[in-house]
Amino acid sequence: MIETGVMQVLLTVPEIVSRISAPGIGNRIFLNRIKQGLAIAGGTIVVTNISEEHDYGLAAEALTQFTTLQIDCYDEKPGDAHTLAELVKLKLAGDPNTPCFNGLAGTSGHNIESVQLAGGRTEFEKPKDGGDDWRPRRSRDYRIHHS
Repeated sequence: MIETGVMQVLLTVPEIVSRISAPGIGNRIFLNRIKQGLAIAGGTIVVTNISEEHDYGLAAEALTQFTTLQIDCYDEKPGDAHTLAELVKLKLAGDPNTPCFNGLAGTSGHNIESVQLAGGRTEFEKPKDGGDDWRPRRSRDYRIHHS
């Protein structure tokens, strides 16, 4: 699963790990959803596979594919959620001064050829009934070309 490989790649960034680590819990980076009932202070990352497309050549299906991952970054304050999301973006998609990540995605067996930022959302809406806790979230979609 490319998702677990990307999670392992993110855990190589000390600035990300320092924001999502908690004594007794470990690193708060989850696949698809946050464990119910987990007391969370500080940053949390959730990685979700939202689509996959196989790559085709003229003769047949190629050995590469495109996967779009939604990566949600939560924190206690909107600015902290944004900072965590920026650290993730810098590692995966790069910026004008840093190329996108390419190489082996952890121990997943997937080789990432390129990463593109495909979209993003900011959600800070409080629940209407006051019955739920809410946390600021910065969500971004990444289109990953990999084999």
